[in-house]
Amino acid sequence: MAQPTDQITGLDAVGVIERLASMHRGQGAVVAFDADGTLWSGDVSEDVFEAALDADRFREEALEALRKAAAAHGLSERGTATEVARALYTAYHQGAFPESAVVEMMTWCYAGWSVSELRRFTEQVLAERKLEQRLCRKLEPILEYARNSGLRTVVISASPKGIVERAAALWSFAPPDIAAAETVTVAGRIQARLLHPVPYADAKPAAARRLFDGAEWLASFGDNVFDVPMFEAARLGVAVEPKLSLRQKLPELKNVVLLK
Repeated sequence: MAQPTDQITGLDAVGVIERLASMHRGQGAVVAFDADGTLWSGDVSEDVFEAALDADRFREEALEALRKAAAAHGLSERGTATEVARALYTAYHQGAFPESAVVEMMTWCYAGWSVSELRRFTEQVLAERKLEQRLCRKLEPILEYARNSGLRTVVISASPKGIVERAAALWSFAPPDIAAAETVTVAGRIQARLLHPVPYADAKPAAARRLFDGAEWLASFGDNVFDVPMFEAARLGVAVEPKLSLRQKLPELKNVVLLK
């Protein structure tokens, strides 16, 4: 019989640090963090995407891929790039367009934008959406301990890498320590094609290994059931403000604690 959720081990930041210290063998090791819902509340990919929808910023270069995504799920292909993107996003919220597909779409939908243009737009949106006030401050002492102890701290996210980089910089993560959704770029312009599979659900461990192949995976922090593969790949999983889907899964996970 599954263990009741309220009996799952709960640890505050000090308790998590003590657990990490007891496991760390004094050699190279990695602590991985999901981004949206973990390092901060909300979803920065949705923040930027919704702002681009409102500003009618999607372009002709994305239209063919948007129409193909709509057709693949029996949805209307009519309209401009912004109109089709909005229809797909609405269908996602109505349960008619899967999350795995929407995270891909919300990565390559910026086709035609320059990398620098998306960076500037992201900075503007995240400032307007007050991301700095949404940071999960409970993680601050854990990040400080990890970095002072020589642990490598990395981010594994299904959101677009350019957007995650701007957001994760608030936690002092550098771009080489971030695995996220990436598109092909040509002459500095975003294309409607993915460079790698999006680091989503079962693809998260593979994306992480591209960053730190061979290093000991000490711990993973996440908020969603889609972070379970990361928990299972690490020696310790830490649930941060877990969503209902993860709370329901926690009793089955032997190596996961709740961050109080």
